[in-house]
Amino acid sequence: MKKKAGFALVITLLLGVPVFADTFAMGDVIGITGVNNATLTVFWTGSFTLGSSAGGSLWNVSAFSVDPPGCTVCSPTNPAWTLSSFEFDGATGDLLGTAQANFSGLGVGVHLLTLTFVDGNNTSDAWSDFNAKFGTTKTGTFSYCTGTGCGSSTATPEPSAYMLLASGLISLAGAVGRRLKRG
Repeated sequence: MKKKAGFALVITLLLGVPVFADTFAMGDVIGITGVNNATLTVFWTGSFTLGSSAGGSLWNVSAFSVDPPGCTVCSPTNPAWTLSSFEFDGATGDLLGTAQANFSGLGVGVHLLTLTFVDGNNTSDAWSDFNAKFGTTKTGTFSYCTGTGCGSSTATPEPSAYMLLASGLISLAGAVGRRLKRG
């Protein structure tokens, strides 16, 4: 009987671990936070909007907007962002493609910020910032997080995960109850 109770516990723990999944639709706006890997500080915050489905878990991105935090004089020029082959993978939360914007402000004239998102990588993607006034380019890498869970480890499990966990716990309680009843 100990084997059955142990087996029920193992199955409950393996199958009852909450599954985190999101469902997406065209027009959804998803938050994004980027961190400069060199300084480990927030590089920019913003959002992007999902366009049409690109098949499977991939979505085209129809709009992208990020700004440096705390910069009240920074503003992207029109068009705000130019997107090249820009897609979002809803299964992994990763972006793929390039986003560019000319920024003015910060007292350094116009500069072109380029963010390059590599498929399957959200920890060391490349950025460059070309300053037209001085003819200089800064480069580096950034990491990013998409969705509402950025900056925290909390996510909302699907209701089916709770049902699976509950049924496993009920089965375990039943097995333990029968064992105690037999004495």
